[in-house]
Amino acid sequence: MRVWACVFVAVAVTMEMGVVATMSKVELVNNGYEGVVVGVSSRVDASVASEIIAGLKKMLKEGSKAMLKATRNRAYLRDVTILVPLSWTHVEEEDAEGALFLKQEDSDIRVDIPESPYQDQPYTLQTGICGASGLYIHYTPAYITDDELVKWWGARGTSLAYEWAKLRWGVFDEIGYPGDPKYPPHYKSMRHGGSVVPTMCGPTHVEGGWEDEEETECPRKRDGTPEGICYFTATNCSSVSLMSLYSCRSPELEFCDEETHNYEAPTKQNRICKLSVWQVMEGHRDFASGANPPLDPAAAQDVPEPRVRVVRERPPGVALVTDVSGSMNEHHRYKRLQRAITRWILRDAPDNTSLAIIRFSDDVQVVQNLTQLDSEATRRALAQSLNCRPAGGTGIGAGLLKAIEVLENEIYKLIFLVTDGEENEKPYIADMKHDLLRSGARVITLGIGKEADSQLRNLSIETSGTSFHFLDENYSFDMESSLDGILDFIPSRTKSTVLYKKTFLKVSPMTLLEDEFFVDCCPDEMGVIIDMESNNPSKPQLKQPNGQAVQGRFEKLLNAWVFDVTKPESGNWLWHVRLKAAAHSVRVSVKVKADESSIISVRTSIHASPTKTNSIVMAEIKKGVCPVQHARISVETKDINSGNETTMVLRDDGEHSDLISGDGIYSGALISEGTFIMAAEIRGTKETVACPASSRRRRRRRQLMRRPPYCCGSAVRPTGDLVPTGTFNRPTSSGSIDITNAPTKGALPPSPVRDLQVTALAPNVFQLSWTATGDDLDDGVVSDYELLMLPNGTGRAKDFEHARPVTLSSVTQRDFKTKVLVEAGSKVVVNVSLELDQENFLTIRAVDAQGHRGQVSNVVTLSFAGDITSVALTEVTTETLGLSSTADFVSTSASTSDPRNNLDRTKDKSDSVNGTGASGHSDHSARNIERGTIKVVVIVLFVSMCLVTIAVCCAVHYYRRKGNWIPK
Repeated sequence: MRVWACVFVAVAVTMEMGVVATMSKVELVNNGYEGVVVGVSSRVDASVASEIIAGLKKMLKEGSKAMLKATRNRAYLRDVTILVPLSWTHVEEEDAEGALFLKQEDSDIRVDIPESPYQDQPYTLQTGICGASGLYIHYTPAYITDDELVKWWGARGTSLAYEWAKLRWGVFDEIGYPGDPKYPPHYKSMRHGGSVVPTMCGPTHVEGGWEDEEETECPRKRDGTPEGICYFTATNCSSVSLMSLYSCRSPELEFCDEETHNYEAPTKQNRICKLSVWQVMEGHRDFASGANPPLDPAAAQDVPEPRVRVVRERPPGVALVTDVSGSMNEHHRYKRLQRAITRWILRDAPDNTSLAIIRFSDDVQVVQNLTQLDSEATRRALAQSLNCRPAGGTGIGAGLLKAIEVLENEIYKLIFLVTDGEENEKPYIADMKHDLLRSGARVITLGIGKEADSQLRNLSIETSGTSFHFLDENYSFDMESSLDGILDFIPSRTKSTVLYKKTFLKVSPMTLLEDEFFVDCCPDEMGVIIDMESNNPSKPQLKQPNGQAVQGRFEKLLNAWVFDVTKPESGNWLWHVRLKAAAHSVRVSVKVKADESSIISVRTSIHASPTKTNSIVMAEIKKGVCPVQHARISVETKDINSGNETTMVLRDDGEHSDLISGDGIYSGALISEGTFIMAAEIRGTKETVACPASSRRRRRRRQLMRRPPYCCGSAVRPTGDLVPTGTFNRPTSSGSIDITNAPTKGALPPSPVRDLQVTALAPNVFQLSWTATGDDLDDGVVSDYELLMLPNGTGRAKDFEHARPVTLSSVTQRDFKTKVLVEAGSKVVVNVSLELDQENFLTIRAVDAQGHRGQVSNVVTLSFAGDITSVALTEVTTETLGLSSTADFVSTSASTSDPRNNLDRTKDKSDSVNGTGASGHSDHSARNIERGTIKVVVIVLFVSMCLVTIAVCCAVHYYRRKGNWIPK
């Protein structure tokens, strides 16, 4: 599937087949949120419709109250629309008059079937950027209707306020996750004298207990650390942050501010934002510069319940508005467009779609009024009406006005606009834009060539549509992919997925073309189309994996060979054709149709950071409801103006741009400024895995029996039932991305290190490890790193502003350039010597070639237990440190050996510790303490026996010399 993207840096856009604009229309007006959309998926059983709607209304009412309290009377819900599926015909719409043209992908809050790994847990899909809005909140029907689940995931109203904070203001959890190496559920707190405390935000020591998945009390180690997979439940929630909800399920929670924030705890909020939740919120446009000040107590008491309307999803009337000016003759533009539209009408447009065709040049003409695609004959008649010889000027405004007129009686209106030039005929777009916006129509735009009108992108953004663009020299399947963008606005359970695309340009006579493609499990239908821009198209051959040939047919309207296969066999398919005559192009495409639960799908999005210095490209890969892990994704970008090409790799490793490892969401940062053609390649390999289709029901039964784990910290908790997906390929279509106001290369500082870990090797000798950052954010190689240390403080980032930096190159023992100065995303492991004689807070930051310094990393605390003068090599105590965790240096027997002579052996021991969760980490420390104690006892006994023996020998020798004692 080819992914298109066209977005100004300030706007977040989500794409299915293209850049489908799902930017939220929510605004905070006089303390009330308006334009909130709750979408119910068509996958939700219609038999529970009334329970779902009643449950949502109650949750919205309670959530508005919880939000008002948590924001200290600054925000509540005023206007909400619940969008129900087209198939819920028995549900009556409520207060639907004047409702906007909505689709499920517009939803801020989604109700859908459980997805792995979250199951019935509410969650918000976020980027890894502090302050950047999330994509959507996800609730399941069970959570909305089953009160038993409230026990685990909190009251629905409180949950809504909690998830809204992540969606709207870009803040993060302030809890720990059992078994997680970055966000452990407990840590040793220096604020509490080295005691083990739960990971959460609050100004006081919180009382409560630790329980395992069976709800039995967790055993403790000597230092108070809970053993195994344990969850903390607070009994005293005074002053605990709302972002610590899963540990403290009180309905009265608020957000931590600068004064009450716990900067020491190893939370996502600390690692990513390094600020309190309130500090991030106050930088958001909702509250920045004093916007939406607190309501007075009386006004807060009188805040009305949210106005909730219920609207049914419905298909729009579609108007194809095509440019037939003289320039459309160049590069075969109109012929190629006609072929693409014909293919869409004949093969891809859903049944009963209402379609109109309008063309414009000097004037405007309605080729076909709204017609329902209810038969094969109707489809072919509309396709034949596209015949035209382009000539004249470019009257874009006139074409749009005519489309509004044709769609006047449609509740939902969708316009597909194609042009290759700037408008030069009145009325202009500016003259009729007000009428267009007032009509409520959404506009999909396709610009062809470099001269396409620059207003197209803004037009699609202002109408919440989609924007596509391609260059003539890159002719492939771009027109077809842009037309597939229409399908994102039409409700449907059956999805079409492109498995394969191949284009050959300027092919000589008698050339043999051949290739293979892989069909993964388990499509219902497959269509293979081979078209040739030639006066004498040759007959191609298609063979199944078993070697049998498939019969095809020549479709005159498409001027292409078509092979339709029902229930295609999984495996490698082969095609070949020998051209009789020269061809301008030969294109081969393979598209399958299947229920979305059985096919691997890809959804991509691009999000600007709040500072507008970079954008995060995300690709979500799923097989049904399960994330696909260990796929390979590369994105190629080409600057339309300069022609410069770059390749970006998207990763699902939980580092830098990526938030969670193993969740099937692959991310990467895009920094450059310009207008780019974008193409993504998604491949499955032998290592690519997903959960089996039957696992959801099995996991649901397990959840009813025991406490469900909450997800996800830095990584998805591994399960034993993952199965290989087999190899697959999802090709992409080129689209365009507009990035403006981006800094020049070298102007950005490096990204912060977020996963600093420290292992104590010996007195004043440490092993540091982290994921390398880049010269510009996550791109390139840094010039150096600086260590910052403080003997005291709170653990917050600002404490290090005046700390004296120590360059890593000056304290690294060896191989600095090869081990430390590595490409962004690589793992760095290095040994350093630091002269320490007391407890220290330690952090690290990167420095680029221009001297720009990144933000400081997560903070680790180094504390000493006992007076250590040296450490025996065989007795080195090593402990991996997460965020603000503690390394205890245990006193051992003296040794004259230099501990650095055996660092490699010690490193092997520490590697076995790195990456374990908090419980494993603490268990390792406890075992070392026990071993040390035993060895000290053994040594004392041994020395005592030696002294007794010496004393006896001396006594015997003395009395023998005196001659007055003879042993018996």
